[in-house]
Amino acid sequence: MTRVQKGSARRKSRGQQNKSQQLYDNALKALMEDHAAEIIPEFVPEAAMVIEQNNEIKRENIRADLVYLVEYQGQLHVLNMELQTDRDSNMAARMLKYHVELHLAYQLPVISVVLYLFETSIVASPYKEVSGDENLLIFHYRVIALWTLDAEEYVKKRIVCMYTFLRGMKRATVPLLIQAMDEMRQRYTLSQLARHLSRFKTILQRSNMLSEEDKQRVEDHMQVYDSLLDGQPWFEQRLAKKAAESELQVLQQLALEAVDEQFPPLAEFAREKITSIRQPDVLRLLVKQIYKAPDEATARWLLNTLPSQSDTK
Repeated sequence: MTRVQKGSARRKSRGQQNKSQQLYDNALKALMEDHAAEIIPEFVPEAAMVIEQNNEIKRENIRADLVYLVEYQGQLHVLNMELQTDRDSNMAARMLKYHVELHLAYQLPVISVVLYLFETSIVASPYKEVSGDENLLIFHYRVIALWTLDAEEYVKKRIVCMYTFLRGMKRATVPLLIQAMDEMRQRYTLSQLARHLSRFKTILQRSNMLSEEDKQRVEDHMQVYDSLLDGQPWFEQRLAKKAAESELQVLQQLALEAVDEQFPPLAEFAREKITSIRQPDVLRLLVKQIYKAPDEATARWLLNTLPSQSDTK
């Protein structure tokens, strides 16, 4: 394999990983938008949500996933929850960065939590910065490994807000998952059920807690609900909108990573330009052009000639 072919293969693999990560990010964020107040105490006992802070954060400065103002042990805290789907040796350092940024922004103690959806190696807390025999810094964060949680306990207690996570937990059998889906149908409207089943299926497909045969049995049962949703205009419109949003986010991320990899000094400049682009075709072309650009000046010219947000309307 030539050097160009190897580079192309690496980019393709990285793109597939980013797309997969984005799917799980979107599923979890959408779930938290609907049920954060219920879910937070399940992951952080004694914590109660006061207000979601995601919309208040300047995203160009802080890239934390899910941020909430919570009351914990009688005191206000900032809660930062990060989603992790694969092994990441830099995860702890990244959590520290978010922790410091959030503490400086809000002047409150920060509870940092990383949620591992699928079984993988874990970077254990605490993170230490060491100089010889001296600990310069010790950063404690909480680790939640989904596969160590007991699916039966959540169903027994009927904690329906957690049912989306069941297929990633231990003791998640086919009868248990079918029971969970039936209970969701009783609790939610059709539009709410559609959102939950979409997230349910996303995690089911990746989870290794069930055999492929058992996954198929669960999906066969889901088809019962598919027939309820088929033909609903609001459902078809929502699917189309979500598909377009997911594609756009993935393409923006690929373009940003292309710039960061090829021309790091342009990374911040590129972020402002790329995140304003809403045209998938423009972003696809930009990714190719950045990797082919002979120098930084050419890459900057490419970014400067991107259509403005007003041009895309």
